[in-house]
Amino acid sequence: MPFSIQKLFAVLLFSFCVCNSVSAQQKSMLAIINDADGYTNIRKGKSTHTEIVGTIDTGELFYCYPSTDSWLRVESLKQRADDTYPYGYISKNKIQVIDSLSNAQQKNIINNIFTLEAALYRKSNTQNIKWTGYHDSHFDVILKFYDKYFCKTVDSASLKVLFRVMCLENGSADEAPMWVAARCYVCQPAIVLDLVKDFKLKKDKELLYNAIEWGLQNIFYKKGDGDNEPTSKEYLQYKKSLDEARKSPSTNKLK
Repeated sequence: MPFSIQKLFAVLLFSFCVCNSVSAQQKSMLAIINDADGYTNIRKGKSTHTEIVGTIDTGELFYCYPSTDSWLRVESLKQRADDTYPYGYISKNKIQVIDSLSNAQQKNIINNIFTLEAALYRKSNTQNIKWTGYHDSHFDVILKFYDKYFCKTVDSASLKVLFRVMCLENGSADEAPMWVAARCYVCQPAIVLDLVKDFKLKKDKELLYNAIEWGLQNIFYKKGDGDNEPTSKEYLQYKKSLDEARKSPSTNKLK
């Protein structure tokens, strides 16, 4: 049977839709810039001759999208006065994807963000400083990456800093740290529980235990659980270890 023009068109149309569907599903990658000038311009198009629509500063997080082109599409996390976020293109040679960095480089980025988050939060309580902008654009964003980093490196020092930030921000409605604490607990339960038990103040320990428990419930929740807590064997094992840790005496090493 001869291959008709209509069939050829249908095949081409299908291929076009598949390719665009795959492209649309490409995941964004968290990145920083690598530029001696301390900043990089976001361009409207893939050329230095196109309009500058924003900038990315050294140490600032942003999202980029994988491409074989020499310019990558990027989305800034720095909110403008009109509540929009700059997006455009940056030359690939000025971009460093967080996932491609060494463990030491990742640790440095994470510690800097956690430390600045704590400092800005303290100042927001005593000075007219907008803390939530940094919280949303850096702290919450790096948390999406952190549990994978921790489970790979078992960097208990950085987790200790995160726990201190969580205690400092007691009462925050942000749920992201709770999810992260629970994921870290799932991959390294003994280390996480030891860190919590070493906190000196009872209220800090209780806050962290509660955060981990809440995160666990959300990680293991299934539709059939309804309004009850999860019932899976894995969840119950982690919950049992958590409950036992609450009752055990602590070493009170952390100040």
